[in-house]
Amino acid sequence: TLDEVNITARKNIITKEDDKTVFNVQSSPLKQGYEVIDLLKVTPHVWINADNTISIHGENVTLMVNERIVDISYLSDIKSDDISRIEVQTYQSANIDASTTGGVVNFILMKKDKGIKARLTSSYTIKPKGYNTYSDMNINYGTEKWNIYGSYSFGKYDFFSNEINNIDFLTLNKKIETESEKENITENHNYKIGYFHQLN
Repeated sequence: TLDEVNITARKNIITKEDDKTVFNVQSSPLKQGYEVIDLLKVTPHVWINADNTISIHGENVTLMVNERIVDISYLSDIKSDDISRIEVQTYQSANIDASTTGGVVNFILMKKDKGIKARLTSSYTIKPKGYNTYSDMNINYGTEKWNIYGSYSFGKYDFFSNEINNIDFLTLNKKIETESEKENITENHNYKIGYFHQLN
């Protein structure tokens, strides 16, 4: 007599498939609003160094998106919302190009990286004294064989600092302390454009 029945199945967050350890991003609490570097910090076997370089068991890794080798700068345009899962191979296997070194981290996207995709992010933070504003725009266009990607970000930071100066007048046997407040405003502009093409 039921009109409708909904059945929901969830994958385990971490699974094992042959020689791969798989981090199912969309089954985790990090499935929305996180950077790639945040995902890698909790991915098994992967180590993020202080300078944000990526390694597996102390060796450099080959980064891939949908089994295509990419540069790490390309990953900054991808968010956790775009990623279905992350596959980690701690050593080379027969199905990986012989030119790669170390382990392999392969990002499987929710959708094929085809056509045009754009994202705009903006934030404004008010502090007791000062404020921070940040905007970021990413654009990606391509096919299964090649992609052109670019981004522009702008940040403006307004903050205050206190300066305390002590002046010691030895002849008067007197010390004078002065305190001043200084406003600091900085602006940052970052541009990036990249291209990659898979020949085979």
